[in-house]
Amino acid sequence: MSNSTEHQQLVNDILVALSAKSVLCWPIPTGMARTATGAVIRFGGKGHGDIGGVIPPNGRALSIEVKTGSAREERHQRAFGSTFAGKGGIRVVARSVDDALLAVEHAMGSAANVGWRA
Repeated sequence: MSNSTEHQQLVNDILVALSAKSVLCWPIPTGMARTATGAVIRFGGKGHGDIGGVIPPNGRALSIEVKTGSAREERHQRAFGSTFAGKGGIRVVARSVDDALLAVEHAMGSAANVGWRA
C-alpha cells in the first residue's frame, strides 16, 4: 500500500471511529489544483490538520494531524498545532485510530483540559 493510500485509509478509519463516538468530524483537504486555464488554486490552510471536528458534550474544537510510516510533523504543522491548542482546541497527532480515540475520550472526560495536546 502506498503512503498516500495508507494515509487516506487511516483518515477514513479515524473519521468512522470518531463518528461512532458522536464526534462531529470531517476531512480537511489541503493542496492545490490547476484550472483548465492553468491558474493555481490553493485550498486548506498551511499546517491545518487532516481532520477537523467538534467534541461533545461541550463543543471543543478538534484538529487531528494523521501520520503514517516514518512521517513527522513539519514545522508549519507544529506551529498551527501550538496555536490551535493555545486557543483551547484539542490538537492530536494520530498514527492510529486508537491514538485519536484516546485523545477524544480524554477530552470528553474532562472539560478542564483546555488546550490539551496529544
